Amino acid sequence: MTELAILLGCSLASILISGLISCLETVAMLADEFKVRSVVQRRSLTPFQLRMITSVSNRRDQHMAGAMILQVIIGVVSNSTVGILAFNLFSGQAMAIYIGLSIYANIVFARSLPKVVARHHFEGLLVHLAWLMRLVFFLTYPAVMMTTVWIRLFRLDRKRTLRMSELKDIVTYYSENGVIGHLEENILQNALLLQRVLVKDMKPSRGMISVDAGSRLADLETQIPGQHDTYFIIHNHTGIIGVISTRDAAMGVMSDRNARAEDVARAVALIDEDSSIIDALVMLREGKCSRLLVTRNGMPLGVISAKTIYKRIFQGSGHHEAREAPVVA
Repeated sequence: MTELAILLGCSLASILISGLISCLETVAMLADEFKVRSVVQRRSLTPFQLRMITSVSNRRDQHMAGAMILQVIIGVVSNSTVGILAFNLFSGQAMAIYIGLSIYANIVFARSLPKVVARHHFEGLLVHLAWLMRLVFFLTYPAVMMTTVWIRLFRLDRKRTLRMSELKDIVTYYSENGVIGHLEENILQNALLLQRVLVKDMKPSRGMISVDAGSRLADLETQIPGQHDTYFIIHNHTGIIGVISTRDAAMGVMSDRNARAEDVARAVALIDEDSSIIDALVMLREGKCSRLLVTRNGMPLGVISAKTIYKRIFQGSGHHEAREAPVVA
């Protein structure tokens, strides 16, 4: 009877401790810069709590690694101990039943349920258990350093662009917790909607005429009339170097007929037709240009201007606000 009580006590202690560590791991995983900043701004924290929370957020990967390492150590030690006790107490069907119940209890109470609780009570757990995360980190520091060295080795510590699902979570979190108002929420939601708009949806100009960079504007004069939606694609031995709209070409002919095409060509950046409108804005900024040459598998399809892109953004904003506006009788 004593051995059975010891077995049950060890099993229960193992599940509870593993559940607590799993909860800490999930809180550390969720403690990104956005959510931590929200907690700090809205809660009244002591200097100690603020210092602990900031430390966890600044070294989030290391604290997650520390929790996982401690969980593995506890799992190995407890499973070995409990396994020996169970082997001495049970046999046959009783042993199979105990193993089944132990697996179920570990899955539910040591893994799944703690993660759900951590997500639901994230702020409270972060504020009150940040010190425990720091303690776990210091206890497992040597093992953490041996683990996280692989992160630096494979350059996984570099900052990356947030995924759409993460952006949506940020907007939802800020809205539910009152960090942003209705207007700011609309702006962010509109930005997420624009992420779904592709370059090909904006119908780039399909009229294109290939022109050598050394050609004179006078040589293009006969091709200008009637071509209101056409661009001259200027290229040399290195490839495409710019574009000239028929309007710019006509003005250039009037000012200097002998000017070369490359002298009046506007800089252009190449972008795939399946890229988003947000990607197009980034290309305009990084390429320091006002035109984008839309391609499909590297083949030019048409030209789109910065004006067209901005117009589409403002239209998207207007449509979103119209949907949100209340109906007035």
